[in-house]
Amino acid sequence: MVEIERKFKVIKIPTNIKIYDTKLIKQGYIAIANDKSELRIRSISREYYITYKAGNGIKRQEIEHKISRSLFIELWKLTEGRRIFKKRMLTKFEKYKIEIDCFLDRELGFMIAEVEFPNVIEANAFIKPSWFNEEITYTQMYKNQNLAQ
Repeated sequence: MVEIERKFKVIKIPTNIKIYDTKLIKQGYIAIANDKSELRIRSISREYYITYKAGNGIKRQEIEHKISRSLFIELWKLTEGRRIFKKRMLTKFEKYKIEIDCFLDRELGFMIAEVEFPNVIEANAFIKPSWFNEEITYTQMYKNQNLAQ
């Protein structure tokens, strides 16, 4: 599967933005290869996933599968020193779902918004809402795998 998304820093979520869902995410990296690919596990509420991602920028390969809680616990031990904890808030802008991640283990209020698209043409045509700050889609230091180290 291919994931097409753009990422932006968020300084403050406006009070008129409706958050329609919030989830806590615990994420750990089993393997990271030169900022180009990663194997991670993730806990979202009571669901557990293992995900392989490859590539950089706006278009990346992603393969994700549900795993059992017991396998998650076993693999979590392998992620020591490569973990992030975040609260994910979901909202909408025009026809797009926006995921706002507030990193709980970073400086207070550090947030990144992600917007997924059906194709690269639509992603490139997207005009961000006024409350999005700088785009960080291509900035390696803001990739989750780098934030986790």
